[in-house]
Amino acid sequence: FEIRHPPIKNDITGEIKSISRFESQLFGIHENQFGWYIERDSEVVTGKWTFRIFYEGKSVLEQTIVTY
Repeated sequence: FEIRHPPIKNDITGEIKSISRFESQLFGIHENQFGWYIERDSEVVTGKWTFRIFYEGKSVLEQTIVTY
């Protein structure tokens, strides 16, 4: 899955990212969830966040939220 979000600067490396990607594999029928866990103050950013799930390389679910 991937999350497109406002630019976030990594406090340790200084890298700025606006797309975060994670890989998860499911076998058979499973219930799963994903999201964003805020670990540092630098991750508290306002703007549009789009969460996408991919299956076999194609986007099958997309949800956008706006944080203030």
